[in-house]
Amino acid sequence: MKYDIINIMREKNDFISGEELAEKFGVSRVSVWKNICKLKEEGYIIDSVTNRGYLLKGCFDVLNENEAKRNLRTAYIGQKCIYKNETDSTNDDAKNLASSSFTENNGTVIIAESQKKGKGRLGRKWEAEKKGLYFSVILRPDIMPQEAPQITLLAGIAVAKAIERICGLAAKIKWPNDVIAEGRKISGILTEMSAEMERVKYIVVGIGINVNNEEFPEEIKNKAASVYTLTGKKNDRTEIYKAVLEEFEILYDEYIKQGGFSFAAKEYSKMCVTIGMKVKISLKDKEITGEAIGIDNNGALMIKK
Repeated sequence: MKYDIINIMREKNDFISGEELAEKFGVSRVSVWKNICKLKEEGYIIDSVTNRGYLLKGCFDVLNENEAKRNLRTAYIGQKCIYKNETDSTNDDAKNLASSSFTENNGTVIIAESQKKGKGRLGRKWEAEKKGLYFSVILRPDIMPQEAPQITLLAGIAVAKAIERICGLAAKIKWPNDVIAEGRKISGILTEMSAEMERVKYIVVGIGINVNNEEFPEEIKNKAASVYTLTGKKNDRTEIYKAVLEEFEILYDEYIKQGGFSFAAKEYSKMCVTIGMKVKISLKDKEITGEAIGIDNNGALMIKK
């Protein structure tokens, strides 16, 4: 009911009485007032004036399923959204949901205000402070398991483009799964899957973005940053979230249509700061050092030894 109330207040764009809202929903005025209180706790700015009612004054950086879907310009990614105030891991939540059904949750997003056990590549811990943006997308592409890492690369392009579009911050990609700005990491992407030998059952793309984070642990403060620490401006996380999904759906649909990553290889290469760097590749039994010279049509990093 509380989100229906907000949507009505948006449409009216003027004071609306508690009595009118109570009649509309068939509840008491006390029930309306309790919902208004909950909305204020979530961050909505609402004026309450005796004999006039309630007026929505503003809504900045409010994160919930209602705001996540409002004016979202996608066909299916994010059109079903599950919001959690706190969770261990949105990726784990998404995997559990994807395992429970086969088709209806394609494009579903799990989004959380904070994560207690966020994770990155190779089991590394992802610091998931409130003020950041943490969500996971369920996908069911008809691709081979070895092609799954290409989805990570598409997500990297989408995140970088969205951050530049919404925040005006030039973002680049560090192959394969980090988005950086001014030399510091502002976003990480973790793609996990369930697969058989020759087909993917589902893929979960987990995305974490440091948006309004103000502080970082001592051990990473020289390597990590947020949009806020780099620009000095607070940003609306839901606007960034929607921009990422919109950019990602365009790329993902084209990926499925084209049957591979080659259409995006050139764009990815232009955004990739890894190219031209000296790199070290750690394998099970050896290390390879050399210069990163490009991204091939499969999304692999090419190294000159």
